Amino acid sequence: MPAAAVVAEVSGHVDGDKLTVSVGGQREEVLLVGQDAPELDEGPLGECYADEAADGLQDLLPEGETVYLESEGDDRDGQDRLLRHVWYDDDGEAFLASAALLDQGFGSFESREGFGRHTSVLLEAESNARDEEAGLWGECGENHVENVAPTPTPEVGDAGLPAPLGTKLTDGNLNVTLTSAYVAYAYGIENPRGGYVFLVVELAIENIDDEDHGYADDRLSVRDINTGAEFQDIYEPTEFPLRGGDLSPGEYVSGLVVVEIQETASVVSVQYDTAFAGGRDLNWLVETGL
Repeated sequence: MPAAAVVAEVSGHVDGDKLTVSVGGQREEVLLVGQDAPELDEGPLGECYADEAADGLQDLLPEGETVYLESEGDDRDGQDRLLRHVWYDDDGEAFLASAALLDQGFGSFESREGFGRHTSVLLEAESNARDEEAGLWGECGENHVENVAPTPTPEVGDAGLPAPLGTKLTDGNLNVTLTSAYVAYAYGIENPRGGYVFLVVELAIENIDDEDHGYADDRLSVRDINTGAEFQDIYEPTEFPLRGGDLSPGEYVSGLVVVEIQETASVVSVQYDTAFAGGRDLNWLVETGL
């Protein structure tokens, strides 16, 4: 051990490069010089390999472990943490904690002004880990890579993967089927605005839950796949309107809904919103022929 090292006892852990110790009757937070670990609290999901690095330090220097703090350069950083080379004893042999952590890929070497005593040893440990693709070098490619939530795979019927016309989709409480869809330039006594046409769709809705659930024609909307334009102007047909109401368990209803869309909308996604019943939005792909 370095002759001037101060004996301390590990009392806790912060992350992969910081721990707390009891030294001289006081509790201090120690930043391990040379070891730069991924951050647990960087971004909403932390950084790649941050949890593993934190566990690595805890396994190497568990609570109650005797450590030896070697001072060099400035005594504290701007957050009043002790800056130290941390040593530990393993079967009578002294080891530098930062070198052991770097060798396993739990961080990258970070130089600090005034702290150069063990730079060659720390750089060699980091180089070994890089060559072996140990730890974060194999998992993340480099240090300080922010974790990103995986993009969910769309399910058939989601907005990103509309189902073919005629597909029965479920939200967990309701089975909904877009059974047919066609374009009309007039419907009954109604005429669309200039530049618009009517899309006439037939929905079949079945309650597959053991509780009552509502349905309504105004929960239907249409989106132009090519332009992203959305259409929600609903017209009630004179015959077989869907309208709205409640379905008892096992009850079934079908009816027509008329939506005004632009006459340039050649491919659209028809959406029925079941979020009110605790489900998901259901989507079908319709080629209008326009």
